[in-house]
Amino acid sequence: SPDVQCQLLRLLSALAFNNRRLQELIRKQNKIEPIIGFFKSHNFLIQEYAVRALLTFIANDHKNKEAARKFGAVPALVDLLSSEVEMVVKSAVRGISELSLGENKSKTDFRKADALPSLVKLLDTSLVDVEAAAATDATAREMAEMTDCTCSTYVLECISVLCSNNSQNQVAFASIIGALEKLRDLLQSADLREVYHAINTVGAVIKGNKKTKRALLDVAPVIGDQLARLAAYEEARLANLALQVMKLLK
Repeated sequence: SPDVQCQLLRLLSALAFNNRRLQELIRKQNKIEPIIGFFKSHNFLIQEYAVRALLTFIANDHKNKEAARKFGAVPALVDLLSSEVEMVVKSAVRGISELSLGENKSKTDFRKADALPSLVKLLDTSLVDVEAAAATDATAREMAEMTDCTCSTYVLECISVLCSNNSQNQVAFASIIGALEKLRDLLQSADLREVYHAINTVGAVIKGNKKTKRALLDVAPVIGDQLARLAAYEEARLANLALQVMKLLK
């Protein structure tokens, strides 16, 4: 039943957390493929717990990331970006980030799977809150803590991972109509987490790439002034990051 499947996925995720022996065993016994298969479930809770389980299996594990790619994690995660349920989308975005960390092959695969246009679209998409989607489901209410960060915060972090030290992804992102404008506008967000990750994403998109830096300055000629104001902000971590990115614009 769906409830049993959810509980089993939760149990697997909990047991595999920081457990390298179990992560290796799961890979060697080819159990990653059926986990990814649950992404296609029509039950959003099963989708959610399956992505969480995959996140646990691939965290800081190159071989498990390779196995996940082999069994179709890239297109499966991109497909989940079109979910109308916010917590599923957030977890899918986190999955893309984790699968891409330190993995240029994953970054390339996600670009070819059109992850970047889907991520950019999410920067201004309103999704169904988990409690509204399943107000009578206790398990869904239990998951509601995932809504504390905005979807845009997760998406910005993911875009920065995909573009970091990857010139093709930098250019691909900058070439999406409206992408740089959204990035510029998020620097003025009322949510400081969005602002921080917007700054970080600007840095990831332009670092070492004259083409994307020029494109950003074309759509946001005053971005240097924006960053200068943020560099004077009282929150030290945000101010320091703004200062670092300002240097990249020079």
